[in-house]
This record gives sequence, structure tokens and C-alpha cells, in this order.
Amino acid sequence: MIGASDIRRKIADLFAGNSLDEFEDWFAQNTWNAHLWGDAEFLALVHFVELRLSEHSAGHLTEQQMYDELKDAVQNHRAPLASPVPLVDATSEMHLSFVKEPATPVRR
Repeated sequence: MIGASDIRRKIADLFAGNSLDEFEDWFAQNTWNAHLWGDAEFLALVHFVELRLSEHSAGHLTEQQMYDELKDAVQNHRAPLASPVPLVDATSEMHLSFVKEPATPVRR
């Protein structure tokens, strides 16, 4: 399995001339189901990269903006703190806030 350093190395390869298409193919193949096996730093970086690629393909980020943000992630060796997947300890009571009461059936 790969780690955050592998992703950073592949991002650095983009700046050395590798194609974005090659990176996207590699990234998709190597991060599939990462939520099942990755640690918190790795998952944060995966989500960060996925979001930048999505924003770029949807036209919300220019290619240059996307590269600038990816470059920042590589140079600062940081995994962004925000993650779209809540990382909740199973012993925490916080998970109770996500539980909804079952819907009451409507009688006619």
C-alpha cells in the first residue's frame, strides 16, 4: 500500500513534466477504497487531491490554481485538516448526533 509520501512524490513528478492524465490514472488506481486502509494523514491528503481534481475538471479551478494548491501541499508536507469524512472514535458520544429516530408511519 502507498502512503502520503508516495502521493507527494507523484505530485512532484507533475512539476517535473509528467502528465496530469498519468497522475489521475495512478491516483485513482492507488487510492481506491483508501478509507478502508489509510491512516488519517493519508486520507486527508487523498481527499484534498480528489477535491482539487474535481474542482479543476468542473471548471471551478484553473489548471494553474490546481497546480498551485497541489504544490503547496507537497512543499509544506501538510495534509489539510479539513476532511469530508468524519473521523469519530467509536467510544465517543459524538456519533449519537448522527442517529435519527425512525420515521413514524403515516396512517390513512
